Amino acid sequence: MLTAAKYVLEVTNEISHRFGGFERLEAKRVSVVKDHLFEAKRLRFRFFRFADVVVASLRLNLKKFKEPIFRYYVNWNKGPKAGFRYQLYSWKDWALYGRLEYRWKKGWGGAIESEYFPEDKLTTFVTRNYVGTDRLFNAVDAEFRYRVQGAYHSESQSGRQDDGDLDKYSDVRMPGDFRSEDFEVNTAMTTLFYVHHAERDILTYVKARPRVNVFESIKQDLPTLYAITRPIEIRNTGICRLTLMKASYLNSNIRINWWGRCKISIRRALKFTRCFKGLCTGGQSL
Repeated sequence: MLTAAKYVLEVTNEISHRFGGFERLEAKRVSVVKDHLFEAKRLRFRFFRFADVVVASLRLNLKKFKEPIFRYYVNWNKGPKAGFRYQLYSWKDWALYGRLEYRWKKGWGGAIESEYFPEDKLTTFVTRNYVGTDRLFNAVDAEFRYRVQGAYHSESQSGRQDDGDLDKYSDVRMPGDFRSEDFEVNTAMTTLFYVHHAERDILTYVKARPRVNVFESIKQDLPTLYAITRPIEIRNTGICRLTLMKASYLNSNIRINWWGRCKISIRRALKFTRCFKGLCTGGQSL
């Protein structure tokens, strides 16, 4: 067991290490709860050897995340761009980040991002939400533009798998105009929700793909349900039966030209049973 003084010292060193450019970290009072929740009162540190900064109170989750607490960047993306990313809040396996950046001749932009990567679960959840100003082609004034992204994935021991992707943006040029490699979570730029469940005798899934961007031309699944049974032997005949069922509502919105669209809606249901012999071994008899 570590003594309280030694434990606080190790925690303080960890804070200094994670705030890469900060030196001479001091605090009037510190406390640690549940081994990873750190709280300090009247925190003082030196920023890059030339300025002393005092913070009245600081609360921090000491769990190590893949991304640093503070990161700044300067690069070229259709012109000079500079910005920083800061961890606003964290709790256990969940972290919330804020991003602020400036693009030359385009203006300011900002983002709210969240990440959930638990170590003891097969679940991940990431969101990226960006707003900015820019001038569209032939536009006189700057436009308010946005992009909302999300990606969810989860697996369970019972055989269920859930996936969800969301990508909604203000205009068709938005993903390209404000593109950043560290900001993409859904490179296909699609919105799709998918639930898959596998049991011993049946496999089922539900898929939904709505058209969240009004300018897109896609086939919507609202939704599609699919089920297929394992081949089962009919008594002791050696003949196996397989059943497939599918039901869906499809809605297509296709742009024909610049002044009009064509809308097509289809409802369909299918049940298919097939009997065969010679491919079913050890199946369940009916």
